[in-house]
Amino acid sequence: MGARCAPSYANVFLGWREESVVYKPKAFGERCQKWLRFIDDIVMFWTGEDCNQFIADLNTNPFNIRLTSNLSRTSVEFLDLKLSLEGLYVVTTLYRKPTATNSLLHYSSFHPRHLKNGIPTGQFLRLKINCSLMSDFHSEDKKLMDRFRHRG
Repeated sequence: MGARCAPSYANVFLGWREESVVYKPKAFGERCQKWLRFIDDIVMFWTGEDCNQFIADLNTNPFNIRLTSNLSRTSVEFLDLKLSLEGLYVVTTLYRKPTATNSLLHYSSFHPRHLKNGIPTGQFLRLKINCSLMSDFHSEDKKLMDRFRHRG
């Protein structure tokens, strides 16, 4: 996001836009099944055909701030999750951006040993929580093991 104040500014601005624009239109209440936002990342579940118009209305503002969108009937990425629709259920698994690097802390760093030893536990717990299917967990844990091996 760049500057230190950027996340706070994005949070305040989008919070204001939600209150003044998003929650007001009748179409939003009728069509939006779920709206979740973390700073400047939004995921929403929409019913009906006027979603593109709703997004266009959000992007019509005097501040030249535009939201990008990724519309799908089957899956979407939100933060570090991939949400997929399987039958009547939303299934989650880990999502890594194509530009993500292997930035795990190298074990030879000068950090305290207890901190370095806790990283694998935290990362595997994160996998266990984020993967709703055991098959996804097993696939992702192999990738994580490779990332740990690569970082020493």
